[in-house]
Amino acid sequence: AEATADLVKANAAKTEFIARMSHELRNPMNGVVGLSEVLLQRLKHPEDRSLVQTLRACAGLLDQMIGDVLDVARIDSNQVALESRPFTVASLIEDAMAIVAWDATRLDKEIEVGTLPADIPALEGDPGKLQQILVNFLSNACKYSTGTRIHLRVTVHAPVSHRRIIRLEVEDEGPGLSEQDRERIFE
Repeated sequence: AEATADLVKANAAKTEFIARMSHELRNPMNGVVGLSEVLLQRLKHPEDRSLVQTLRACAGLLDQMIGDVLDVARIDSNQVALESRPFTVASLIEDAMAIVAWDATRLDKEIEVGTLPADIPALEGDPGKLQQILVNFLSNACKYSTGTRIHLRVTVHAPVSHRRIIRLEVEDEGPGLSEQDRERIFE
């Protein structure tokens, strides 16, 4: 009973620490986002504005990751919830591409985005989580691909039970995952 009480106490302390650190990390992150907004209002040159927009997108993704760290505490208490708000696949891809563009250029990779199907409706879901996943796939493709081309394809499947399935595929010439890693990751 004493060991159980100690575990509960340690878990509560961990949850409190994660919540506090997430809050503390968000304060400077909000400063970065705010300053990038001010810069966007002041800058006139398109290349400068593009760099600041990428900075703002990266800050937004970091903020999402901070939220994910906080979700760890929520997982422990069974309180995780996905966001549900409208978004478009085009904006999701545009933001993800802006975030990985610098790495792709630095690593001499070209990311080719296939033509988006014309019938993609506005979607309802958690665009932050989807963007994080897409950025991870694209970043890994940039880092580990032995070739210079990376392909991002979007396909729309027929509605099933009033739900539209959108598939995003990242293809590169990297080594891929072993069967063991695939099983571990996608269990």
